[in-house]
Amino acid sequence: AQLLTRWFQFAAFTPIMRVHGASSNTELWNYGNGTMADIISGSVNLRYRLLDYVYSHFAFVEMHHYTVQRGLVLDFPHDANVHNIDDEYMFGGAFLVAPIYSPADGRDVYLPVLARGQWRNFYSGNTAQAAHHTLSGVAITEMPLFVRPSVVVMSPLRRHAFEELLPNDDVLEVRVYDGANSSSVFYQDDGMTGSPHRPYCTIRFAWNDDISSLTIPTATGQRCEQIFSPLRMNITLVAPGHGVGVDPCADPDISLVYYGNETIVPLGADKRFAAGSIQL
Repeated sequence: AQLLTRWFQFAAFTPIMRVHGASSNTELWNYGNGTMADIISGSVNLRYRLLDYVYSHFAFVEMHHYTVQRGLVLDFPHDANVHNIDDEYMFGGAFLVAPIYSPADGRDVYLPVLARGQWRNFYSGNTAQAAHHTLSGVAITEMPLFVRPSVVVMSPLRRHAFEELLPNDDVLEVRVYDGANSSSVFYQDDGMTGSPHRPYCTIRFAWNDDISSLTIPTATGQRCEQIFSPLRMNITLVAPGHGVGVDPCADPDISLVYYGNETIVPLGADKRFAAGSIQL
């Protein structure tokens, strides 16, 4: 049961997540309600919350021959400490993943040197220095997972990819990991058409760390106007205990509706939303 749970955590950070096997008894319910609950809350729900993150990176693969799951040396070629690491990797532009694959409740992790800023623990929001770390006591629903300065768009929680959500639940959570200027691209199409000529929209999120401001430019793409609809967003500047873990942040710094036009979201020096702007 413990091994299956850890495998699911690794699988959540692979390009295609699926469980299969002939007579392998890998169905979750074969391992008891407790194990099934751990896997769903810690891995399956996380994967669904990363649905748009993964989909956007797949689009980048199609358009720019990107690699979603990469050895550390591709992102940090000048850090000699990563050259022989084969059990940690980057997943997309933001996440450093270090799966636990032994009966232990921890492992050694190396966090590479960043040009600016620090890593943050995904589950706690605490910063971590670029260095070798020995982790222990990692909860069975968590894993060593770190985020570099970046903007991560997290999807609302769904039970399947095409579940129709109520308007109050259909909200993107935008988590800003500060410490350096960064940007990310949110990609959207109809989810069905495979033609390279399909309509699509790309929405860039650009974080200016010097002035603590997030800019969401005008949506662009290929016949974007044919598929675009306003997007509800909760925006959170990640801090210890704030905007962390799998569940949506209960008290985001700002809630807004993005109508496809350039939107600038200032954040205060205390890392919370500066009053008097565009909350809707």
